[in-house]
Amino acid sequence: HQGGYAILERFKEKEILGLSDLQIRKAEELFEMYGNLSSPSSFFIFDSFFHEKKEKKGSLGMIIGFGAGYYIGSALYKWA
Repeated sequence: HQGGYAILERFKEKEILGLSDLQIRKAEELFEMYGNLSSPSSFFIFDSFFHEKKEKKGSLGMIIGFGAGYYIGSALYKWA
């Protein structure tokens, strides 16, 4: 899931992931709109990027989801 605001803020810390505000913007927007969606949150974020059509052909992206315990899943994609 995308986690709550506290988790998203931790992802910005350099020693954690060092992500920028822009890189987690979609996760924050999704959380504001729907709350914690758990497993399907990654698909909601990907769908949002897909419909914006702002990504350039050939650009890379990554979706990472995590859950209870130590479960984590990720996908690296190339925009076609």
